[in-house]
Amino acid sequence: MNQPNDKCFSKEDIDQFIKDNSDALQITAGVYADILKTSLTQTQSDIDQIEQALKLNDFDQACKLAHRIKGAYQNLRIELLGDMCFQMEKNARERKQVEDILGLHADVKNVIESLKTYFKDHNPEN
Repeated sequence: MNQPNDKCFSKEDIDQFIKDNSDALQITAGVYADILKTSLTQTQSDIDQIEQALKLNDFDQACKLAHRIKGAYQNLRIELLGDMCFQMEKNARERKQVEDILGLHADVKNVIESLKTYFKDHNPEN
Protein backbone atom coordinates (compact mmCIF):
# COMPACT_ATOMS: atom_id res chain seq x y z
CA MET A 1 0.00 0.00 0.00
CA ASN A 2 1.18 3.50 -0.72
CA GLN A 3 1.77 5.44 2.46
CA PRO A 4 0.18 8.89 2.33
CA ASN A 5 2.37 11.95 2.67
CA ASP A 6 -0.21 14.08 4.47
CA LYS A 7 -0.83 11.63 7.32
CA CYS A 8 -4.24 10.49 6.23
CA PHE A 9 -5.58 7.85 3.90
CA SER A 10 -7.60 8.26 0.74
CA LYS A 11 -10.63 6.08 0.07
CA GLU A 12 -8.55 4.20 -2.51
CA ASP A 13 -5.75 3.58 0.02
CA ILE A 14 -8.24 2.18 2.53
CA ASP A 15 -10.06 0.05 -0.03
CA GLN A 16 -6.73 -1.43 -1.11
CA PHE A 17 -5.35 -2.18 2.33
CA ILE A 18 -8.63 -3.71 3.47
CA LYS A 19 -8.43 -6.04 0.48
CA ASP A 20 -4.71 -6.76 0.83
CA ASN A 21 -4.70 -7.16 4.61
CA SER A 22 -7.84 -9.29 4.77
CA ASP A 23 -6.35 -11.56 2.08
CA ALA A 24 -3.04 -11.78 3.96
CA LEU A 25 -4.85 -12.61 7.21
CA GLN A 26 -7.16 -15.04 5.39
CA ILE A 27 -10.37 -13.38 6.54
CA THR A 28 -13.09 -11.62 4.61
CA ALA A 29 -12.90 -7.89 3.96
CA GLY A 30 -16.03 -7.46 6.08
CA VAL A 31 -14.49 -9.22 9.08
CA TYR A 32 -11.29 -7.19 8.71
CA ALA A 33 -13.32 -3.97 8.48
CA ASP A 34 -15.28 -4.91 11.62
CA ILE A 35 -12.06 -5.56 13.54
CA LEU A 36 -10.62 -2.26 12.31
CA LYS A 37 -13.78 -0.34 13.28
CA THR A 38 -13.64 -1.86 16.77
CA SER A 39 -9.98 -0.90 17.05
CA LEU A 40 -10.77 2.67 16.01
CA THR A 41 -13.36 2.95 18.77
CA GLN A 42 -10.97 1.58 21.38
CA THR A 43 -8.13 3.76 20.10
CA GLN A 44 -10.08 6.97 20.61
CA SER A 45 -9.99 6.55 24.38
CA ASP A 46 -6.26 5.77 24.33
CA ILE A 47 -5.56 8.80 22.11
CA ASP A 48 -7.43 11.07 24.52
CA GLN A 49 -5.59 9.56 27.50
CA ILE A 50 -2.19 10.09 25.86
CA GLU A 51 -2.93 13.78 25.51
CA GLN A 52 -3.97 14.00 29.16
CA ALA A 53 -0.90 12.05 30.31
CA LEU A 54 1.40 14.36 28.39
CA LYS A 55 -0.25 17.44 29.89
CA LEU A 56 0.70 15.95 33.27
CA ASN A 57 4.19 14.97 32.07
CA ASP A 58 3.25 11.32 32.72
CA PHE A 59 5.60 9.87 30.13
CA ASP A 60 5.24 6.32 31.45
CA GLN A 61 1.47 6.32 30.87
CA ALA A 62 1.86 7.95 27.44
CA CYS A 63 4.44 5.30 26.53
CA LYS A 64 2.17 2.46 27.68
CA LEU A 65 -0.82 3.79 25.72
CA ALA A 66 1.23 4.43 22.56
CA HIS A 67 2.55 0.86 22.84
CA ARG A 68 -0.99 -0.52 23.01
CA ILE A 69 -2.10 1.46 19.95
CA LYS A 70 1.07 0.46 18.08
CA GLY A 71 0.39 -3.22 18.70
CA ALA A 72 -3.21 -3.01 17.56
CA TYR A 73 -2.34 -1.43 14.23
CA GLN A 74 0.72 -3.58 13.63
CA ASN A 75 -1.54 -6.61 14.06
CA LEU A 76 -3.90 -5.08 11.51
CA ARG A 77 -0.92 -4.48 9.20
CA ILE A 78 -1.40 -0.71 9.04
CA GLU A 79 2.26 0.24 8.94
CA LEU A 80 1.82 4.00 8.96
CA LEU A 81 -0.04 3.98 12.29
CA GLY A 82 2.24 1.34 13.76
CA ASP A 83 5.33 3.34 12.82
CA MET A 84 3.96 6.64 14.14
CA CYS A 85 2.93 5.01 17.42
CA PHE A 86 6.34 3.34 17.69
CA GLN A 87 7.97 6.76 17.42
CA MET A 88 5.52 8.27 19.91
CA GLU A 89 6.22 5.41 22.35
CA LYS A 90 9.99 5.79 21.88
CA ASN A 91 9.85 9.56 22.40
CA ALA A 92 7.76 9.14 25.55
CA ARG A 93 10.12 6.48 26.91
CA GLU A 94 13.07 8.80 26.24
CA ARG A 95 11.15 11.72 27.75
CA LYS A 96 11.53 13.89 24.67
CA GLN A 97 9.90 17.29 24.39
CA VAL A 98 6.16 17.06 25.04
CA GLU A 99 5.57 19.25 21.97
CA ASP A 100 7.33 16.69 19.75
CA ILE A 101 5.23 13.85 21.11
CA LEU A 102 2.07 15.92 20.74
CA GLY A 103 3.01 16.51 17.10
CA LEU A 104 3.07 12.75 16.51
CA HIS A 105 -0.11 12.46 18.55
CA ALA A 106 -1.81 14.94 16.19
CA ASP A 107 -0.63 12.93 13.17
CA VAL A 108 -2.04 9.72 14.66
CA LYS A 109 -5.34 11.48 15.36
CA ASN A 110 -5.50 12.67 11.73
CA VAL A 111 -4.99 9.16 10.39
CA ILE A 112 -7.57 7.75 12.81
CA GLU A 113 -10.05 10.44 11.72
CA SER A 114 -9.49 9.61 8.04
CA LEU A 115 -10.28 5.97 8.80
CA LYS A 116 -13.37 6.87 10.83
CA THR A 117 -14.61 9.12 8.03
CA TYR A 118 -14.16 6.28 5.57
CA PHE A 119 -16.31 3.96 7.66
CA LYS A 120 -19.04 6.58 8.01
CA ASP A 121 -19.35 6.59 4.22
CA HIS A 122 -18.48 2.99 3.29
CA ASN A 123 -19.23 -0.51 4.46
CA PRO A 124 -16.96 -3.17 2.87
CA GLU A 125 -18.81 -6.34 2.03
CA ASN A 126 -18.25 -9.60 3.88
